[in-house]
Amino acid sequence: MLRLFFLVFLMLLTFVFAAELSLRESIDTALANNETVKIQELKVEEMLAKVWVKTATLLPNIGLNAGYTRLRTETDDYNASLVLNQPLFVGGKYWHDRELAGLELRQAELELAKVKQELSLDVAAAYYRLWHAQEIMSANAQSLNNLRAYYNRSKQLAEQTRLPRPEDLLQIEVQLGNVEIAVDSAELVWWQARNLLDNLSTSLPVKLYKDDEPREFIFAAEPTLNVALPEDVLAKVENNYAHRLATLTARQREIAVKSAASAYWPQVNLQAYTGVEWGETFPKDETTYSQWGISLQMLLFDFFKTPKQVEQTVKAHEQALLNAELLSRNELIKYSDVSSALRTAEKKIKLTVQNMHKAESSLILYQRRGQSYTANSKQLLDAEQTALQAKISQLDSALDYNLKAVELKRLLGESL
Repeated sequence: MLRLFFLVFLMLLTFVFAAELSLRESIDTALANNETVKIQELKVEEMLAKVWVKTATLLPNIGLNAGYTRLRTETDDYNASLVLNQPLFVGGKYWHDRELAGLELRQAELELAKVKQELSLDVAAAYYRLWHAQEIMSANAQSLNNLRAYYNRSKQLAEQTRLPRPEDLLQIEVQLGNVEIAVDSAELVWWQARNLLDNLSTSLPVKLYKDDEPREFIFAAEPTLNVALPEDVLAKVENNYAHRLATLTARQREIAVKSAASAYWPQVNLQAYTGVEWGETFPKDETTYSQWGISLQMLLFDFFKTPKQVEQTVKAHEQALLNAELLSRNELIKYSDVSSALRTAEKKIKLTVQNMHKAESSLILYQRRGQSYTANSKQLLDAEQTALQAKISQLDSALDYNLKAVELKRLLGESL
């Protein structure tokens, strides 16, 4: 009894104490606070630094060399010099490695966009689940309230007229117990949906809520995600993030083949240095010197290491190409399934809304007859149960449509 009053009290105070919940604000909060997004942003910065590291390989570098020598004659000699190293020709490996670094940067940027897209859609799915759970909880609480009121009236009437019979009162009590169980289950699902949305939308540590906090949110309207089926499905699906990343991976493997094959290319470097030497073995107190030279490095034989590396990268490239083709086919199959399910869910929404209105009208008529005692308890209980199930079916169909719409947007590479 106290639990019923508590639930009804929360429902009556919804518009006074309930927090407003906006899908757009929830997504923006998640994008600003979610750790996965921050991790991927750091990955982009890491790849930016790597691109510069690979670029700087062809740039000159200057170093300082210093030395001290003590001979057997107990003489001390010193030297110090500035050294300039300038690569003149580094073969194809440098350019391939630099291009790979650029592709890795592009991959990190695409993965960041994909993480944001998936996060926005995951938040949307959690938002719709929370709305669904709250509506289910409200529908069960309302049904419990109706049954409790009817039970009290029937009990009072039975004390006066011995009707309804004891077995009819027991039926009402059984249905009351079933609805109370449904209220408990709906409340648990509500908490799970809220925790899921909080986990996506807030940064660590996760906030723990007290049992006496309001368990209602104000939704601006019944959330429905609008989505349109594209005309060119193949182009749209092949432009989603998963397919673009698979294509980029295949391109990386192609460049890796060229990089491995360029190991036999020669490398030419210019080295120049100028310095000073002084000590007891030199004829003067100090001697300066300058030198420069060109060095050539070229691999001749490495016991088939390079050919095997080339073979390894070729096989990896072939795998990446097959993975991209397989992904494209699977995404098209998923699109066909999801789009068909979306059309079915849209039709189901219309049917369940019609059934809900009919069930509610039927319940109102039976409630009026119940007040004048022209409807028996079984008829009223059946009408109450039918109305509750019709409402739940309507809510289930709306949730199913929204989740299918979220999945379709994921396949099409669209965000919210």
